[in-house]
Amino acid sequence: MSQSQPNPTMLCPICKQQAELNTPCPTCGFENRVFAIKEEASNWLQTLAKHVYELQRNHSELQQSHVRLHEEHQETKKQIAAIIKRLDEKPKVEEKPKEPPKPKPHAEQVGKPMHFGGYDWRVLDVENNQALLISEKVLEKRPYNVEYKAITWEQCSLRKYLNNEFYNSLGAENSKIAQTQNPNTNNPWYGTAVGNPTSDKIFLLSIEEVVKYFGDSDDLKNKRRKDIDGNLDSSGYWLYDEYNNARMARDDSGKVWWWWLRSPGSSSYDAAYVRGIGSVRIDGDPVSLDSGGVRPALWLNL
Repeated sequence: MSQSQPNPTMLCPICKQQAELNTPCPTCGFENRVFAIKEEASNWLQTLAKHVYELQRNHSELQQSHVRLHEEHQETKKQIAAIIKRLDEKPKVEEKPKEPPKPKPHAEQVGKPMHFGGYDWRVLDVENNQALLISEKVLEKRPYNVEYKAITWEQCSLRKYLNNEFYNSLGAENSKIAQTQNPNTNNPWYGTAVGNPTSDKIFLLSIEEVVKYFGDSDDLKNKRRKDIDGNLDSSGYWLYDEYNNARMARDDSGKVWWWWLRSPGSSSYDAAYVRGIGSVRIDGDPVSLDSGGVRPALWLNL
């Protein structure tokens, strides 16, 4: 039977006597735990080594996952690039050219003469199968209102005449004339009130309408006032521009003549008009002037 090995000895660090390791010193009782500590340290180092190994293994797996994800990302980019290339290579569908807007029915008649009701007229516009006509000549000379007083288009004697006696003079053809709702607007430079909207068979053009249909230089909107000779004048009351000739009219004798508009002048005692040479007097003249030319306007059903 083998004998157990005696514990190694060393000098006790306290009393300096020989004492066995890992047992209490017989002299002072101090227990030298050198080997116990070494064993514990050895166990701790083994545990630490295991943890380091696990960390290294996990790190390696993470690196492999990163590489795999990078490769998958690169492959996805290639697939997307291939799809985009295929899309670019597809023949583009040519867009059909837009068809030009269809001309209004009877639009070719705008600006042309028309004979109606025994008079010659000019076609100013065509809308909704209706033509806006104005007499080619100054047909008559009448006051805007027989009495000199504050008056509106709704109440003036010239409107009553046009929608009764003159309308009836057109004969059976007058059944083709449309009833027109005229909104009527205040004087654009002086702000004079025009009164209520009116419903007319026959009417006169307004300041805005004569500019719209005979030519617009923007002078009305921008209030480029002129004197009687066409010079710029901040206190002027004439609309004088390159469209004067278009607005000119003649009477039956061939003489150029001025003609009334339905818009009020600088006051309700005055009405605007187109001068013989075609300029427009925005501040107007007294409504009772009996020499004012009359160019009736109407919308005709086509």
